[in-house]
Amino acid sequence: LMSSTLSRDIAPHQLPYLAYTEASGLGRIVAHCLSGSAGVLALKETFSSHLAAVLMSMASEGKGVAWLPKSLAEQEISDGRLVRVLDESWDIDVQIHLTRPVAPLSSAAEEFWARV
Repeated sequence: LMSSTLSRDIAPHQLPYLAYTEASGLGRIVAHCLSGSAGVLALKETFSSHLAAVLMSMASEGKGVAWLPKSLAEQEISDGRLVRVLDESWDIDVQIHLTRPVAPLSSAAEEFWARV
C-alpha cells in the first residue's frame, strides 16, 4: 500500500520501499515472500522500521510503499489516505496459532488462556 500522494520525483522504474527490519516478525515474513521478486518490482529500500504503524505513517506521508496488515490500514484505505499499489496476488496471508503447555500456568497466564 502507498499514499495517494506518493512523490512524483521518484524514477518511474523504481518504487521507494518502506521495509520492516530483519528483527521484525513481519519483516521476516515479507522478506521471505519477496525473495527473488524485489528486482521484478524494482523496489528501492528507503526506510526501515520494526513497527507496521511507523511504516504506515511514512506511506501516508507519500514516502513510499509498504506491506501493511489489512486490519491496521483499513481506515486509511477507506479514507483515501492509502491506496493499493499491487493486485491481490501480492497479498501475504498470515495465520496466527497460539499454543500453550498442558501443565498449569500462573494465575495470570491461566486467566489469559481462559479469555482466549
